[in-house]
Amino acid sequence: MPSLPQSCDVLVVGGGNAGFSAAIASAQAGAKKVVIIDKCPEDWAGGNSYFTAGAMRTVHDGLSDLLSVVNNCDDATAKIIDLDPYTREDFSKDMARICLGRSDPHLSKILIDDSNGAIKWLARNGIRFQLSFNRQAYMVNGRYKFWGGMALKTQDGGKGLIEDHKRAAARHGVQVFYSTAATRLNRDPISGAVISVDVEHASRSFTINAGATILAAGGFEANPRMRSQYLGPGWDLASVRGTPYNTGDLFEIAMRDVSAKQAGNWSGCHSTAWDANAPANSGDRAVSNEFTKSGYPLGVMINADGLRFVDEGVDMRNFTYAKFGRAILQQPQGIAFQVWDSRTIPWLRDEEYRDAVVEKLRGNTIEELADRCSEKGMQNRSTFIQTFGDYNAAVYKHREENPNIKWDPAIKDGMSTQSSSSGLALAKSNWALPIDKAPFIAVKVTGGVTFTFGGLAVNPETAAVISSTSMNEVPGLFCVGEMLGALFYDNYPGGSGLTSGAVFGRRAGTAAAELARRLDVKAKENLIVIRRKASHISLGSPLFMCVISTSSFPTYTFSHPGCRIRHRLRMARLITRYEQSHRLIHLLPTSNHATVLQYHAPHRRAQRSGAPGAFLGGDDGAAIAWVDGAVIAGTKGVVLDHLDWAGEAGEGFAEDGVSEASVADIGPAHVVDSGVDGSSGGR
Repeated sequence: MPSLPQSCDVLVVGGGNAGFSAAIASAQAGAKKVVIIDKCPEDWAGGNSYFTAGAMRTVHDGLSDLLSVVNNCDDATAKIIDLDPYTREDFSKDMARICLGRSDPHLSKILIDDSNGAIKWLARNGIRFQLSFNRQAYMVNGRYKFWGGMALKTQDGGKGLIEDHKRAAARHGVQVFYSTAATRLNRDPISGAVISVDVEHASRSFTINAGATILAAGGFEANPRMRSQYLGPGWDLASVRGTPYNTGDLFEIAMRDVSAKQAGNWSGCHSTAWDANAPANSGDRAVSNEFTKSGYPLGVMINADGLRFVDEGVDMRNFTYAKFGRAILQQPQGIAFQVWDSRTIPWLRDEEYRDAVVEKLRGNTIEELADRCSEKGMQNRSTFIQTFGDYNAAVYKHREENPNIKWDPAIKDGMSTQSSSSGLALAKSNWALPIDKAPFIAVKVTGGVTFTFGGLAVNPETAAVISSTSMNEVPGLFCVGEMLGALFYDNYPGGSGLTSGAVFGRRAGTAAAELARRLDVKAKENLIVIRRKASHISLGSPLFMCVISTSSFPTYTFSHPGCRIRHRLRMARLITRYEQSHRLIHLLPTSNHATVLQYHAPHRRAQRSGAPGAFLGGDDGAAIAWVDGAVIAGTKGVVLDHLDWAGEAGEGFAEDGVSEASVADIGPAHVVDSGVDGSSGGR
């Protein structure tokens, strides 16, 4: 594993789907050095994306539009597939309906318009897609009927998605560093641009200088304090469906350091029905998404008091599963029991309900099933039994009035509990079959939080972060994935989260690379200025130097009467941005030979020798100068990696006469790529 770099063109904080998408897009757009850091250890790589089923919602023109990106559909299978087009209008209506009309219209439009292109871009990068036969289609009358507007998933779900992203990143030269937590965003004091990020790695503090920084560190779903604070009382007890490392640190850091504007539904989240026996504080990487229990449209859900509490058939499953977790948590004890009989048990997905991954409570009668559920937290056995009596009676009454309706799980079939003469206070609007044919099974579930909806405000075109004080973009800072706010409210259309990560990650990565390119062009212009200045230096004139971005090791020789200075330095990143990127550093000679000051990075100290004069160097990136023996503050934020000084005889560093000087603490380091060995002067 290479050592942690001190500089890069684009720094991505977070290594899930959005982070990898941003990093790869940056590399493809020309960024020469792209780095991903993630505070999790490598064996937790992938963030929440790892724990998904890999479903991605996209606009498409029907089966023919998707066949080019999938690897699991031969010609014979294609002939028995019913898959309607999913248009921009369809996606837009679903976003408006599911998110209560609150989604930012500009963000929503970009998500929808870019979705198809983003999927095909991911496929070109090596992401393996498949038709989601197991999750989004039912075999009805010998044909696969896709439903809910979603048809694609990644091979091997979130696990496969992250493995494919890692391979693509490696091919593009993207470096990934785990166990590396961001702790501070550093800004240029003049331009306000984010120019570096302080991090903790291997129990040490470092600073990474970057042309652009992209925040992709997930929401606050694994932080019980923030869940309780923003989602409401009781949410500190919710089970965490995914990574334990999404704790909202970057939200608080961004708000503290750059006054990032908050946006979106901070009291909302994706929360689904989750195995009550799953680990409470994180997902299980071996079981992953299989703890999800989304078969409730095929049966009913009963709370600990023995009552139904949601309309299990109100909509297609992928439009309700992200909000029903909240409904479960609001029940007594935060639990519920999903129940089916022999009619629908065979329709349950094996990946979620096979014996190896879930505890099934069994009974040959509803009374026996009530006993089993009572052993697991059911508080009112008699109400449980009565609920099924009332439910079955309502189902049969509806069937008597509507004998021609056929049960079809691939559409909203209208098979309900409501009839003209009777009905339940809480309907089941679709797929309402009686539950009276043995054997019966029940599964105990709770609410599992997946990701939070609140985030940061961005420019929808580039995902650049907006400042809450200026209401303008924070230069050099972008935000994607779960950290992007104002897209989802109350609920979300299933599969649109991963699509959002790819769409806005791609946009942010491209914009970040362009910013880095502009800085590099400015650096080359500055190099010309330096050479021009260096060609006619005279005593008493300022000697100009500038920290520039280059991968080479340029050597400049500046001559003064009585003193020849060879300045060799490796530059890593422009210290300033845009018009500030040409800020100059001054060497102010005051006599026939200059005082020299050498910066020793490993030892954080300065040394001087020679006659009085001034040279700008510094500790921890601070700029300082010696003038007649006094340390004075200079321009903040300058780091000189390596200085070699060669003077005339007797004028370099000498063993005798070299004294250490304390250096004023002027400001935080604004990192450069070192490679400095810390050797002293006198070369």
